[in-house]
Amino acid sequence: MADAYDAGHGKRSAASAAAGGTPARPRAADFDSTGLPPGQLAERMATDSFLYFRGLLDRGEVQDVRRQVVHRLQLVGWLATGTDPMLAVPGETAHHDRGVIGDRRVRDAGWREGYTAVQSLEALHRLAHSPALVAAVGSLLGAKVLVHPRKIARISSPAIEFPTPPHQDALFNQTPADVLTAWIPLGDCPDDLGSLRVLRGSANLGLLPVSPAHGLGGEAVQLPPTHQEWVGDDYRSGDVMLFHSRTVHMTPPNRGNVLRLSIDCRFQSSEEPVKLAALLPHGFAAGQLPSWGKLTEKWSTTRWVEPDTPVQVRAVTTGTTENPPRLVRDPGPVAAGEPSADRCTGTGSR
Repeated sequence: MADAYDAGHGKRSAASAAAGGTPARPRAADFDSTGLPPGQLAERMATDSFLYFRGLLDRGEVQDVRRQVVHRLQLVGWLATGTDPMLAVPGETAHHDRGVIGDRRVRDAGWREGYTAVQSLEALHRLAHSPALVAAVGSLLGAKVLVHPRKIARISSPAIEFPTPPHQDALFNQTPADVLTAWIPLGDCPDDLGSLRVLRGSANLGLLPVSPAHGLGGEAVQLPPTHQEWVGDDYRSGDVMLFHSRTVHMTPPNRGNVLRLSIDCRFQSSEEPVKLAALLPHGFAAGQLPSWGKLTEKWSTTRWVEPDTPVQVRAVTTGTTENPPRLVRDPGPVAAGEPSADRCTGTGSR
């Protein structure tokens, strides 16, 4: 039986888009890496800059996290009254994280309450420790995995034009060079909700310069015209998109009629130094979220936000990393007149 979330949502495939005259965008399902041995996973990451796993996570577990998230959003008044919370129909007020609308920097005064309610869910943080996910990351890294305590919950409303511009996580996670992000939709996520898109091969471009942009975070990387192969899909509950910190990715505006819910979880080798912010709640430094002590008050265990092995914390600044990445290729020398990675000025915190 289909979940309530599936009702009323037409799935838009690449084939149907092509039928309307628009070139078909590569589908993530065409790159399914489920069951591949470590060597092939490494080759795909080096070439494509991402790995897609269809149904890697238990659908029931993901749906339970979704159920808890929408329950919290319902309690703080973010959902429409008289509707099934699992549908995630937004209420009258559209809430959003910090960013830029047009050329105006915006901040939602009501964001902290709802985001804190979601971030204080133990199940949300436990999901990043799913054995299948950690095993997939570990086989790629070839080392013991450190799951970053900081998880980022994404709540995108269809009521505002608020995309996530093309960007690289490496601008905010410079230590170490090989940090991986797992994007996990909390429920089925058709393309019209603004599902994730990754730019194939983009991690091999190195760090790209940024400029101001409309949307979440308020800035976007400057892309060369030679790289335009965006990969996306109608994602299903349980799917995982795993990509490198240098991989350019984005989400278009939510064109559906319900909230898009997802989380970003990040991983690295436990043998590498870690950035302090990766150990703290997302938004803590900006005053958007309380400390772990407050968030975890009613949890059965705090292991989901505590490294299970001693870590070396290193302060970093924006720019290039000390060591080259192992999982993707470094670009060749920068030609005269081309932008240099050293000119990157990313200042936000995603």
